Amino acid sequence: MPLSRVGKRHMDLLRARIERFAHVEVTQRDARTSAAKSATRLVQWTGGAMLILLALFIGVYTRRQLLRSPAAFGESLAVSREREKALVASEAALAARFEDEQRTVREQAAQRDELNSAVQTFAVFIEQLAHGDLTTALKESSDGELHQLGENLRSMGRSMRVMMGRLNEAVAALSGATSEIMATTQEQSASATESAAAVTETVATVDEVTQTSQQTASHASAVATASRRSLEVSASGRQAVDETVGAMALVKRQVGSIADRILALSEQAQAVGQIITTVNEIAEQSNLLALNAAIEAARAGEHGRGFAVVAQEVRSLAEQSKRATAQVRAILGDIQKSTAAAVLATEEGGKAVASAVDTARVAGERIDQLAATIADAARAAELIVTATQQQVTGIGQIAQAMRAIDQATSQTVEGTRQSERAARDLSGLASRLRDAVEWPRTTTSSPSCGACFATRSTTTRSTWSARA
Repeated sequence: MPLSRVGKRHMDLLRARIERFAHVEVTQRDARTSAAKSATRLVQWTGGAMLILLALFIGVYTRRQLLRSPAAFGESLAVSREREKALVASEAALAARFEDEQRTVREQAAQRDELNSAVQTFAVFIEQLAHGDLTTALKESSDGELHQLGENLRSMGRSMRVMMGRLNEAVAALSGATSEIMATTQEQSASATESAAAVTETVATVDEVTQTSQQTASHASAVATASRRSLEVSASGRQAVDETVGAMALVKRQVGSIADRILALSEQAQAVGQIITTVNEIAEQSNLLALNAAIEAARAGEHGRGFAVVAQEVRSLAEQSKRATAQVRAILGDIQKSTAAAVLATEEGGKAVASAVDTARVAGERIDQLAATIADAARAAELIVTATQQQVTGIGQIAQAMRAIDQATSQTVEGTRQSERAARDLSGLASRLRDAVEWPRTTTSSPSCGACFATRSTTTRSTWSARA
């Protein structure tokens, strides 16, 4: 498993350059060695030929001199001896030169062997680096031609070890960060999911409350409409009573005593009206008041028939008037007593007139009471309608806001899920990086991988030996 494609490619390029450099160096050394051998052989053959030619020349010259006079022969012999000495000196010089050439050849062979050994060492070192063994060390070479190259290779090994150490630290930090990010995103996803569920339930509840408020507003509007109609009916009844009272004014002088009693009855009726108003302000829904209104409507006769329906509607709005019921009953009792006294007082004026006056007065009072009650109920119904409409509007705004929150929460959930997926991808990348940086051996405690390079190193050394 290589460090990386780029690293392996750089290692291969470096190894190829070293091989080419070594091959060129060996080729040049071989060429110089061959040239030296050729020069040595040329010197040997040339020297031998010159010696042969010189010997032939000496022989011929000696023979000629022998044919001359003895003196000349002696002189020639001396010259020959001098020439022989010069020839011996020349042969010695040639032998010394040949020895120098042989020594040069041996030195070149030693340098070539040293170069082959250094190149093999460099190749094995580079091959071990390429296969992840960063603990390998390159021995320092002598101050030769490849000394600087060895220093550069050792510097490269140290740089790779430092780089892998920093990369291990970075990958460890990345792994820790991705673990924290995954934990955070998972917590956020769970919280967002719970929030989305809670918001969805709240939206459903708000929708139900909106429907209920709309129904309440509809019912309150119906009650207000019925109250307005009842007010119209009570106004008509009041007009009829006023006409009756106007007609009875003609006989007012005949029933003076009745007027005093009727005045007292009127004051008591006003007190009853005030108490009823107080009761209506304190409690808008009094069943007993509605029942009393129904009784009074029945007593009113023909004019009170239209109030039965209103009393039935008001009964649903009058549930808290129990405390005022006793006072209303007491006042009604006084009214009944006054009415009885008035009836007794008007017996002298005429039973028919007294009965008509009493009926008209009582009907007017009951109609006034019912009108006041209905007016209060109408105002209360209008207030209920207004409040309910405001409530419906507010709840609608709340529902719209909750829907917007629900949509935002859904987007938040989706965003947290995307963040969680991105964190998982980042964690996978960190795992792959950790596996990649854990492969190169940067410490001596790691298992030795020298055996895995034995075959290849042997092959490399054999290749260099064959080239040498």
